[in-house]
Amino acid sequence: VFKTTDKGLTWTFVTATYNIGTVRAIAVHPADPNTAYICPNGSIYKTTDGGVTWTQIMTSSNQWVNDIKISAADPNIIIAATNQGLKRSNNGGTSWTTIINNYAWTVAFKPDNANIVYTTVENGSSSTFYKSIDAGASFTPKTTGWYVPASGENIYGVRITVTHPPATIIYALIGGDGDNLNGYVGVWKSTDAGETWTHPHGVVGKPYVFSTHPNLMAHNGTDGFYQGFYDFAIIVSPNDANKLI
Repeated sequence: VFKTTDKGLTWTFVTATYNIGTVRAIAVHPADPNTAYICPNGSIYKTTDGGVTWTQIMTSSNQWVNDIKISAADPNIIIAATNQGLKRSNNGGTSWTTIINNYAWTVAFKPDNANIVYTTVENGSSSTFYKSIDAGASFTPKTTGWYVPASGENIYGVRITVTHPPATIIYALIGGDGDNLNGYVGVWKSTDAGETWTHPHGVVGKPYVFSTHPNLMAHNGTDGFYQGFYDFAIIVSPNDANKLI
């Protein structure tokens, strides 16, 4: 893990003395930049001194932590999306409770209301979007308009990004394979804080056409090699809810 204090001009290697491999997620305390969480090797580590020292606060055999978020309203509440379920701590990571047992891909708090939390999880060959209104203590599925794969197809990951207020838009990037899919399924959109979903582009799967319906997962934009959920991401502009990367 590297740290910058000058907006990326220079970087410091802050985990050089720790046996830390692939880091899949990082979260920084919303009010204290010296406190941060990293998720390597199936574990979660915490620093409270700006990365000088790190303490392992959670680990589990064969676990991967795909995403981690901290509540802006109560930074003791931390939610981690893992391959062993959606896990929540209400004491700064000292202890954890599994809220949803399914493989969880991503988690996000609504920027202007930390009681509202979103997550996406695996559901057989499909996926489910969940919403919480009690800061992640419980979740309810919201499936109206959500994508359901056809027979022979499989969803292997969903990433979400949430717009800044006053917008209430969520975008969900869905990846899948099998039959008509070659990595990229599409970007689904909710304009009512996750209650209902639409697919603005309207086209799913093959044939991918680079100019009008590109495969955002494939190396050549159409039917080439793809790595899928392992290295795809989506983020919405904080200034314009219609701009995505």
